[in-house]
Amino acid sequence: MSLNQSKTKTILFSTKRLSSVHSLDPYPLKVHIDVDSLKRETSVKLLGVFFDQHLTWQNHITHIISTSYGKLSILKKLEHFAPFQIRKQLAQIYIMTKIDYMDYIYSPLTQYQIKQLQRLQLVTCSFVYGKYANYQDILNLKWLPIIERRKFNLLKTIFKAVYNENWPNTCRLEIKRQNRILRNIDIPFFQFSTFNDTFQYQAQTHFNSLPIEVKRLTKYNEFCTAIKLLCFKEAEQRLLI
Repeated sequence: MSLNQSKTKTILFSTKRLSSVHSLDPYPLKVHIDVDSLKRETSVKLLGVFFDQHLTWQNHITHIISTSYGKLSILKKLEHFAPFQIRKQLAQIYIMTKIDYMDYIYSPLTQYQIKQLQRLQLVTCSFVYGKYANYQDILNLKWLPIIERRKFNLLKTIFKAVYNENWPNTCRLEIKRQNRILRNIDIPFFQFSTFNDTFQYQAQTHFNSLPIEVKRLTKYNEFCTAIKLLCFKEAEQRLLI
């Protein structure tokens, strides 16, 4: 396989905490194609997601927000001409799908980043209604707020990792079968991870805490319906609606 040098870059990843003690700059990456050295970047785009060298995801969040507000400025020109359902469909197609895309990858986020995305969702909801929108308006659209929306998408991905035979082996989750209680023997129970914010850690945190009747579901559509109802209840409780 031949590589295109102009499209091939190198990047060195480190946590923000570790890089504050040990700078990445003194560690050159000597990677070559033939005799040409590849350029080192501090942020790269892979399958539509921006990875920065400290995995803070701020570049990706900034990209989502800037492009979404640009699209909203165009959509608002149609605000007084398009009916409610059309405005909702446009918002879902051009804005909400961008927020949802690969959101289980760019994780975890800081509270500030969550607020940035939540503000974008509120502005999008305001476009749909043609007035200032609040959290109740978001729920009335059958949309989940950002925190619960990301949890919903994560749980769907965890389900696929367990039951999809084509799921890549490199991203498999470690499952411990509960053999002590016979009626729960077929319910996935994820091994505990000591590394916070990994896919395994999020699986044990979110999936293991689901009600047993939900964890028993093996059909994707039924599972999605059940966890969406749970996420809506959690959103209402969190927002005291």
